[in-house]
Amino acid sequence: MYREYTLTIRPSRDFLQELLWHGRNIIVLKPENLRQEMIGILKDMTKSYETGECLNGEE
Repeated sequence: MYREYTLTIRPSRDFLQELLWHGRNIIVLKPENLRQEMIGILKDMTKSYETGECLNGEE
C-alpha cells in the first residue's frame, strides 16, 4: 500500500535531505528534474559504498 502526496514548493538542499532521510520508503514521481536529481544522488551514494570513496571530496 502506498500514499501519493502533492506538494507545491521550491526544492532546497534541506528538502532533498528530507527526502533522502526516508530512504526506500519514498519515490519522487514529479517533477522529472527533481526525480533525476534524486537518481543522481542515489547513484553517487551507491558508488561511494561500492568503492569506499567519498564522491564529494570530503572524508
